[in-house]
Amino acid sequence: MPESALPARPLGQKLPHFFRLAWKLVAEGQPGTRQQVITKVASEGGLQRIKELTDTKFENLSDRQRKAVLEEALIPFFQAISHEDVLSSLLLETAVDTIYNFLFGPSGRRAIRLFEYAAPILYAIKTSSESNVIFAYLEASLAVLQKTVDHNGTALILAEFHPLLQTMSECLEGEVPSVGNLSIHRSRQSLSRIQSRLDLGSAMSSAQMASKNITDPLVTFEISQDMPGSLSVEGRRHDNDHTDITEIKIMPTRQEIQSRRLEYLPFRDPGAWHLPGIKGLLDRQFRLLREDTVGQLRDAVGLEVERLRNAGRSQDATKSSKQGPRTIAYKDSDLIDIEFDKWKGLQVSLEFDQPPAVLKMSPTQRRDWWENSKQLQVDSLLCLVDSEGETIFLSAAQQINARDGGLTTGLNGGHGIPAGDKVVPKGHPYQIEPRNLFNHPQRAVAIFQLVDTYRHDINHIVNTFRRRDHSPQSLVEFPGVLLPSFRPTLQALQQMSRDTELPFAEFLAPPPLHERDLYVPPPPYALREGFRFDLSCLLTDGGYLTLSPGKRFDHQALLRGSTLDKAQAAALVDALCRSLALIQGPPGTGKSYTGIALIKVLLKNRDKARLGPIICVCYTNHALDQLLEHLVHDGVKHIIRIGSRSKSQLLEPLNLRQISQQQSKTQPEKHKEWELRSEIHSNSSEIEGLLSDLKRADSWESVKTYLEANQPHHHDELFGDEEDGFQTVRHNLSKVISKWLHPKPSVNDRQERRARQVRTLVLASLQDMSQEERQKLHQHWVTEITDSIRENLCRAIKSYTESKDTLSQCRQELNLRCLQQAHVIGVTTTGLAKNLDILRRLRSKVMLCEEAGEVLEAHTITALLPQIEHSILIGDHQQLRPQTQNYELQHENPNGEKHSLDVSLFERLVQPKGDWSLQIPFSVLEIQRRMHPSIAQLVRDTLYANLQDNPPVAEYPNVLGFAKRLFWLDHQEPEAGTASSRVISTSHSNDFEVDMTAALVSHLIRQGKYKNDDIAVITPYLGQLQKMRRRMGRSYEVVIGDRDAEDLEREGLETDDRDRIQKLRLKCQSQTIFSDSRPRGAATRSAVCDFPAGTPALISATQSPCTML
Repeated sequence: MPESALPARPLGQKLPHFFRLAWKLVAEGQPGTRQQVITKVASEGGLQRIKELTDTKFENLSDRQRKAVLEEALIPFFQAISHEDVLSSLLLETAVDTIYNFLFGPSGRRAIRLFEYAAPILYAIKTSSESNVIFAYLEASLAVLQKTVDHNGTALILAEFHPLLQTMSECLEGEVPSVGNLSIHRSRQSLSRIQSRLDLGSAMSSAQMASKNITDPLVTFEISQDMPGSLSVEGRRHDNDHTDITEIKIMPTRQEIQSRRLEYLPFRDPGAWHLPGIKGLLDRQFRLLREDTVGQLRDAVGLEVERLRNAGRSQDATKSSKQGPRTIAYKDSDLIDIEFDKWKGLQVSLEFDQPPAVLKMSPTQRRDWWENSKQLQVDSLLCLVDSEGETIFLSAAQQINARDGGLTTGLNGGHGIPAGDKVVPKGHPYQIEPRNLFNHPQRAVAIFQLVDTYRHDINHIVNTFRRRDHSPQSLVEFPGVLLPSFRPTLQALQQMSRDTELPFAEFLAPPPLHERDLYVPPPPYALREGFRFDLSCLLTDGGYLTLSPGKRFDHQALLRGSTLDKAQAAALVDALCRSLALIQGPPGTGKSYTGIALIKVLLKNRDKARLGPIICVCYTNHALDQLLEHLVHDGVKHIIRIGSRSKSQLLEPLNLRQISQQQSKTQPEKHKEWELRSEIHSNSSEIEGLLSDLKRADSWESVKTYLEANQPHHHDELFGDEEDGFQTVRHNLSKVISKWLHPKPSVNDRQERRARQVRTLVLASLQDMSQEERQKLHQHWVTEITDSIRENLCRAIKSYTESKDTLSQCRQELNLRCLQQAHVIGVTTTGLAKNLDILRRLRSKVMLCEEAGEVLEAHTITALLPQIEHSILIGDHQQLRPQTQNYELQHENPNGEKHSLDVSLFERLVQPKGDWSLQIPFSVLEIQRRMHPSIAQLVRDTLYANLQDNPPVAEYPNVLGFAKRLFWLDHQEPEAGTASSRVISTSHSNDFEVDMTAALVSHLIRQGKYKNDDIAVITPYLGQLQKMRRRMGRSYEVVIGDRDAEDLEREGLETDDRDRIQKLRLKCQSQTIFSDSRPRGAATRSAVCDFPAGTPALISATQSPCTML
């Protein structure tokens, strides 16, 4: 390996040995060795060896010599750079990019020449008797070709790749994956991927041309829709309106906020989309999800802009909107300082008016109010907006709590803020007190971080900081809205749109002409010759039972030997035999039990199927904890839980963070981390210096330095020698600028003269200028200084951000190695989107999703990693739908049905609407073990006609103190008014029902029998939930579900328990159709269903085996 970029002596006949050795070290070496080898190959010396291989005069070689070069040099090289551990490594990402970009060469000439040589030889080997080795050769060659095409967008429009692909595809003609060679399946995957990419490139120009030629109206009457971006008949709506979602910024721009045109929101019908297939599906999900989250923030900020423009109109700090999120506006906000933290990045200090509620409080009372208000919590999303529409999104900085009067939430202790600042003049109390949220009765100060560090954001921050005459500003907070809750998913959809790698595309986005009922094949890993699922782990009698997909199976043997019922056993077999498996489970039928049985079977067959880690996805942390706890109790080993919001002590040792701390880094990882830390330290020092320069940009030192470098003649006039050679002695240089700006009055000054332009002043003598001209020129100097600092600051922050992101990737390499050794990985849908980059690098072939009917399609799609071959979705679309914020996008809204954002992928595949969706085969669990038959009859008559009762449920005892298991109470007591502005206007409450419910609960408790988790109270409204919680929280421990706690917090309602008597865990839930939030298998004895608005009762009866009140 050459050690420098200088030309090296060719290896000649030793070149094959070089690549064979590289392949051997990659395939057999430890992670550290593998990292060193690929890093060396990506160096200047390694690239010279690649060039030596690609520059071989193949046309001068005989057929035998060509075959030898391919087998002994090219294939080992391909195998080394396409090894799964190499492509999945985060640390090697830059090195891999370098290798593939070099392999592509200028205009793709190097790659085209190499594959023009390789493709015919591969075909010749295929037609010879050596066909056993051709599949491994094809797998490596197609993997490299795929990666080369993916890395270089220009490859999509190069016609030379098409005949190469045709030759490669001919090598696979007549071969099917079921013959027992997995390389065939992988080769076909790569081939299909390359073909779709090249077809996409070929269609791009055609589609754009076709869109311009569409002039004739359609014959049938359809609602027309204005297309996005350049496809719109009226032109782009704003600067963030694009046809390609990868170009859309997640947070709204200034033009977008002020735009009056409706956004493009795709309909359900794919025929109305501007993009076909998977690209169109991802486009639709991204735009609708962004509208549901960011769209409401956009509208709320737009309202605040209007308020600032209409100054003088009074408005409360807290606003409520029927369709938008609750917002809190902190008035008269001013940016007073810019700081930089090595690990947190750029931070700004903002000063604003205290909320009206604290104006008459003492400092201690203000401190307690801020600490208990849950305003400006860490990571809270905010927007600084002015009357001109300029916006910048921020997040609250880390809280520092000091009861002794020091710093609190996001506070700044006063460092870095210059004395004598215009906002804080000398003599102001802030000069001697810490600057924080509570120490001043009228003004509060807090620290925030920038959500994005785009050049526009940095420029806006600098301009706002330097200007003291800026427009009125407000700081708008969105309580309960956390950026990590939606941005990772939107970014994941954008990344998937770039890659267009989505398994099961033929089912998720089928072509226009398709059969509604279709056959779903077994997962590819199960197509290997002789493969059978070993089901012995389910048998309680120690027997042996196997399942071969596509062949007859003895269902009775499974029923006799296992604890599964008939429907569960059938669902398990169907799920193992279908690559895309759907299981519907009505309440109490054992969805989780069936899911755990499936995981056990998959783990039993993990090694022979080469499944890699099984990805278990749930929507909530609570459900994920329960699933993983069941697996732990059943003896499953090697479980890793991703995410920090687990409340399970049992799972704490299995958290990824805990496990990765026990692992050691490789030497290349340590060296790379040291390099990146050094870069970050250097960048941080530069940024801190630039911020210091920015704060004194108008100082005499800065002006002197600027003039000396850019306008030496003006520098000499102010600070240099006089023309006659005598040196002027200036004892106080700091007053030179001030004296020049404020000259003594003279007779000439009284003469009116129009101030000259700056371009003239820069050439004129300083002493021949009026005071107005001097002020004008001085401002020009300061502006030039500030612009230079700002430019350097943008560059330094970009470099810092890149180094910090690379360091994060380097640290993730350790997490990746831990995850690769796991058997089961548990993660929420949000956690999966956050960690998508690392999870996409795993060799996981199976994904199981619980609560699939409650998960937005966008979240489910992001869980379908490119390497997944088997997806199992378990849920019930007739219970809760996914939660959305915007009613205008919901299925139940007549105007929102065309969007139906709250229809899950599970529901869309199980119960398709319209000719554009496929009817995917699915299994249904039918025997419920939770409810007494009289209660189950409610849902049997309305939702689940085939629901059967397990015999023991008929033997449930009566509930003490009640004559009936089920009754309805009707009354004429009116609803209460909305007493608090902090409760959303769409909520309802009824004080009579609160008292009645509390009395019923008290009556049950007095029976002396009911204990932990025995009673549940259910209401469809947050207002009623809050009142009941307060009413019964005086006597009982009230447990709120994860979703309800988030909703209460979002609406500013208190969720902390105070002064509770630890007598009984009383579950309160806010749902219109009820779901099971108890620990699985627990029995709720009694459920009190409360409908204060007179809503017709639709009971899903998942809550109670005994009594429903």
